[in-house]
Amino acid sequence: MSLEIDNEKLFSATLAFRIYDYFTENTKVEYIWRKRWSFGKINFLFNRYLRLSALSFSVLVWSTSILKPEICEAYYNYATGLLNIFAYSVAQDLLPISLTETQLYAMYDCNTNVAFLTGSLFVVEMMATILLCFTRISKASNLNPELPTSLQCARRFRSHSLQHTLSGVPLIVFESLLIGMTLLRAYTLYEDGTRQPFLRLVIRDSFLLKPSTTLTSLGFFPIITTHFSIFTFGPIYNQSFALGWLFAVPCVVGSRLLLHMHVQAFGRYGTLPELQTHGEIHRLYIVNGEYISSPSRRMSEMHLAPPKSWECLFEY
Repeated sequence: MSLEIDNEKLFSATLAFRIYDYFTENTKVEYIWRKRWSFGKINFLFNRYLRLSALSFSVLVWSTSILKPEICEAYYNYATGLLNIFAYSVAQDLLPISLTETQLYAMYDCNTNVAFLTGSLFVVEMMATILLCFTRISKASNLNPELPTSLQCARRFRSHSLQHTLSGVPLIVFESLLIGMTLLRAYTLYEDGTRQPFLRLVIRDSFLLKPSTTLTSLGFFPIITTHFSIFTFGPIYNQSFALGWLFAVPCVVGSRLLLHMHVQAFGRYGTLPELQTHGEIHRLYIVNGEYISSPSRRMSEMHLAPPKSWECLFEY
């Protein structure tokens, strides 16, 4: 019973944070919706709404299971074993990694070979993780026959087996490879001496992604204080109120980093045509069907246009 209460509060707290983020960032999300469909837009919406849908489904199941026990039984016996393996792997691995792969795709000038390589390696990593998780589930079920054979329950089984230790190795190796590719591209950019502000922006945000999610989660003082107080003075399953917020923060920060990439890349650039005359920029306006030239800033003061490769990520 305590495990079910634990899960219900965990997902309820996470869902509350995601809904709060949805309403507070609604205007900026509308900015993305108005843009044409692109790889970056799909990635942003996928990162934003997948976790919200998964959490809503979990809370709905636990809420209705009080009135209909057969729903909970079916959920634990059938849905949880498959859906939670997929949802947990996708939510914890695919969402942050998809952001890193998107950034790598832009760093390497939208090279399809890089996208295919990182995508294939991610599939291998996820399959290896799921295989180790299944091994861990079987060992946990043998030790406790009453434990539901589901990843949602088995991943909370407190064991320090070899499978438990090795289950995180594929993800660590894969993320290390992505970081290595980022460092290689940054070093190449430094050696060439090229000044590409948006490429530097992508490299910077890729390094900020992991520390920002970690520091935002662990450095949020009220959450840590609540977590420590509950752990010290209250029932252990009430920690889920604090842990739910910690699980939601990476998804929120990841979508905002993608939005920041989009705004920095295209937010400051107008769509009106421009003309260079005598070292100055003249902006062309259409008045009564005629073009009228108006002096703007000098060429040295203008921002460089986004590289052409960004069009495969974000459209104007």
